[in-house]
Amino acid sequence: MSKYSRHTNRELPNSRRILWRPSLTRDRYSDQVLTSSLTHMLIEDIHIGIVPYTYDDYNSQAQVKLTQPSQPVEDMICNALPTPYGRSNDLRSAVCGFIRYAAHVLATYGELNCEIVYYFDNHNKDKLIGFELSLIPPGVLKRFFWFYYYLSPKDEDSDQNRIISRIKRIDPSTVFILELPKKFGSPSSYRRNMLRLAKLGQNIVPDFAMEEMRVGNDKRIFDFSIYRRSYEEWVARTTKHLGWTARGTFREGTTEFFRLLRHLRFRKLQSKLRVHILNELNAVLQIIGKKIGFKASITMDELSEPTSYDEKMHNLQDGKLPFMDAWKTN
Repeated sequence: MSKYSRHTNRELPNSRRILWRPSLTRDRYSDQVLTSSLTHMLIEDIHIGIVPYTYDDYNSQAQVKLTQPSQPVEDMICNALPTPYGRSNDLRSAVCGFIRYAAHVLATYGELNCEIVYYFDNHNKDKLIGFELSLIPPGVLKRFFWFYYYLSPKDEDSDQNRIISRIKRIDPSTVFILELPKKFGSPSSYRRNMLRLAKLGQNIVPDFAMEEMRVGNDKRIFDFSIYRRSYEEWVARTTKHLGWTARGTFREGTTEFFRLLRHLRFRKLQSKLRVHILNELNAVLQIIGKKIGFKASITMDELSEPTSYDEKMHNLQDGKLPFMDAWKTN
């Protein structure tokens, strides 16, 4: 039998510390960002295109493999990675799923937190047989400088519901914190920008204009065309550093060259984010591997590197890259 279990039983003895109760209600930030048309589109565009869906298609020849091949270690990693469609037995599907999942959370909240949970043999509590990157919901993990903690759930039947009694310290070495690259800013500044974008995307027509348009009001001074142009310019400026085209929101006021340049910038950003997620995942696997007893990193082939988009943008500006070829990027 393999040293590591292909499907680690979640009921085995483990090192899990953070216990949380899923909530059926969204926090205020999530409710604003996930229901606004602009931020919803931006989040979706970032995570859907970060790895082409043809990459991990059944007929795809692309390979995702370990630098030091080992089926038991591969099985353990597949079993440990959270993905939007559950656990996978295939390394390529598991890694692609995790990257898409991580990109979605990063694009929404600016950071992804996971607890590194180690599993022990049922008969030998000192023998590690697997691990799991267990998602910590946004807002649960808190930190004060180098002090990491979380608040245990309230117990309605207990008198120990004071904040001080609910603070539980957690070892930083048992937490995997994945943040956006520095280009996006800090997680808190990123969330502030998302809130600004979300507020503008809540309604196509502002509330004050809707009030002015009510029946019987003959004194109408609101000009929707002027407002729409200002709206499009603001979206273009706000997302300039991302290269996002907002799915053609400001198409009428731009040239095809401008849209293509932003398209390539956005594809470069997705490529950098993909590389960043994979590098951070490999870094935490090195830490976990030292504890469990394996040494391996994940590699992905047949995907464009960020530098390849610099060359395409340079050729586009020099008139050497046909427009049709510029749209065909992966």
